[in-house]
Amino acid sequence: MNAGELARYKKLLLIKRDELYACGESSTSLSTGKLTAVSLVGDADAESEKEFEICIRNCSLFDEIERALMRMRRESFGQCEGCRQPISKARLEATPWTPLCRECGRQEFF
Repeated sequence: MNAGELARYKKLLLIKRDELYACGESSTSLSTGKLTAVSLVGDADAESEKEFEICIRNCSLFDEIERALMRMRRESFGQCEGCRQPISKARLEATPWTPLCRECGRQEFF
C-alpha cells in the first residue's frame, strides 16, 4: 500500500471517528472510545432502548476505528489479522476499520 492510499484510509477513519464522537456526545460520555455513562431516566421505553443499543454499537465501532489507527502506526494496516494476506482495496474502501479479509471475516461470522 502506498503512502497516498494510507493517508486516504486514515482520513476516512478520522472522519468516521469524529462523526461517532459527535453523535455520542448527546447521550454518552466517550472516554478513549469506551462507554462510560448512559443516562436512562425512568422506565426503559423502546426509544431509550434503541438509543442505548445505538450507543453501544457506536462505541464498538469507535474502538474498531482506534484499533485500525493503531495498526497504521504499527505499519500492519491492510494486512489480515487472520491469514496475514492483504485485505482487498474494495473491502478497505467499504470498511477501513476491518482487521480481516473477506474470507477470514466470513469464517469468523459463521
